[in-house]
Amino acid sequence: MAAELSRVRAVSQKDLAWLWFVLLPLGVVLRVLLSYVLHVRDWHSSLAVRAELTNALESFIAVSESVANVQVAGVSPYAGLSCSHAPPLLLAVFTSLLEAPSNAATALRGEALFFSPPHLVQLAAWCVLDCLIALLLFELCRDFYARFPSQTAALPWQHALARSNRVIRHLGLWVAGAYLLNPVTLASCVIFNLSHVTHMVLAAMLLAGARGRPVAAGALLAVAVYLDMYPFIALLPLLLLLHKGRHGAQPDAFPQYTLDKHIRHSECRFIDEAEAASDPATSVDEFSDAALALQQHQSGFTLKRVLKVAYQPIGLPEGAELDGEQTEEQKQQAQKVALPSDAALGVREYPWRWDVPLLATAVLSFVCTLALLAYLSFELSGGSWSWLSSSYGYNVYLPSLSPTYSLFWYFFTALFDRFVAFFLVIFHMHTLVYVIPLCVRLRDEPLFLCALLHHLTCVFRAYPTLPGLVFGALCLAGLNLPLLLLGVRRIYLLVYLNLVSVLTQALMRFLWLHSGGGNANFNYFQHVLFVFTHLIAVMEAVGAVRRRHAATMEGQVQETIARRRAARAELSGKDAQNAVQESKKDA
Repeated sequence: MAAELSRVRAVSQKDLAWLWFVLLPLGVVLRVLLSYVLHVRDWHSSLAVRAELTNALESFIAVSESVANVQVAGVSPYAGLSCSHAPPLLLAVFTSLLEAPSNAATALRGEALFFSPPHLVQLAAWCVLDCLIALLLFELCRDFYARFPSQTAALPWQHALARSNRVIRHLGLWVAGAYLLNPVTLASCVIFNLSHVTHMVLAAMLLAGARGRPVAAGALLAVAVYLDMYPFIALLPLLLLLHKGRHGAQPDAFPQYTLDKHIRHSECRFIDEAEAASDPATSVDEFSDAALALQQHQSGFTLKRVLKVAYQPIGLPEGAELDGEQTEEQKQQAQKVALPSDAALGVREYPWRWDVPLLATAVLSFVCTLALLAYLSFELSGGSWSWLSSSYGYNVYLPSLSPTYSLFWYFFTALFDRFVAFFLVIFHMHTLVYVIPLCVRLRDEPLFLCALLHHLTCVFRAYPTLPGLVFGALCLAGLNLPLLLLGVRRIYLLVYLNLVSVLTQALMRFLWLHSGGGNANFNYFQHVLFVFTHLIAVMEAVGAVRRRHAATMEGQVQETIARRRAARAELSGKDAQNAVQESKKDA
């Protein structure tokens, strides 16, 4: 592992130079040029209110409205139809940093507005945010796959493919470049979308979890939940990521990852009934080399699952069939003849246990940080909890039914008022149904699990936007590319459906709201197609990981059986040669 770590570090140092001196400057230059062109062409105001890029929780224009409510009118920041619904602490930060906007339809030309000091400061701040997100994603790819090389490839031929694949070897650089140069990210940056703050916190949270730092990971998750509410769904996956980040890379450093018991049992239990019946005493010796090689090749998480799934019972020797007239004690005694005891195998019993102090520290850090943020918001709101309904209630109660990428607006527009409360519970609780099953099934891949659940919340939330969906898709497909590389099918269909649904949705929205040539049904059908495409992508990703696990299990079993048979054939050949030589000597 040390050699693999040093090799990956050497490669990543070159990638880091490319990131600092090529990608980051290029990303900043593109953002400045795009912002300048938008102001010169007077397209900035129309782009800043596009439903695809922003909503009332993330809009910088809505934040300016809230700042004007506080500084000019002296009322609550939530008093107004177009005000922001961000949490009080975030609005307090912008209130202290921003001046109350003058007339929204300012007479300044685009060039003058672009070169104004407030706009340049805001543009610089969002460029720094995007650069920080790219750096965090780069560090996450470099650290996670350097510390867990088994994540990169499961079988030897996959490992060779991963080493020769340029995308895998420079994964951090590709992910950072995909984020910095993405058109959606560029557009959301120049309109000062507040979701970039949440994305930076989420990227830092994943990096802290992968490095096994519970205090930082819990605190960052609390900040993300305070900003957006939906990241609360990542609490359990984050605990799994912390546990693996602290102990998963060192199988011998923690008791439950000691593989001696599983390896020694596998030496007996990978044997079919016929061979075990013929010579059960030699099974342990013949399997030692293959089992030790298997132990060195695979990490603790996957290995235990491989051996458990590949378990095969050992048959009794000939003449030792259990008689129906035997007592239970005689049956157990006869069974011991076929199965060597744990003492004979030198098995050491280790109880399976979690690192409770680590997980408790993370949960305590999360709870304390979230309680502190809530108390500060309570004080800023004048000792009132009304800010909860004004900020998080915007997502929960769905006060605005403007067309978005979600499934909410059209359904609740045509719904009777007496059924609204029931279906709000159904729609909001729908995403929570997947948490426990996915955590149980994908507990060995915590980084993939975090990205998967985050992407599901981006798809099923009340007011989704393209920047959030792009960030979730980038984490799902980019950070977990080594897991998905050899298992994803229908990739061209997914890319085609995404492009078609996004473009036709913009077209149908224009025809419906501007030219009058369409209607809400056409627009909503494109929304359904868009959500359906992302759900297919999620199912393909889960299927790819499951196929990888199945290939790992089958490959390890076949490899072990092949080695055992080769060893038996070699021993049989040596015995035959010795017999021939002895017969020649006797003659």
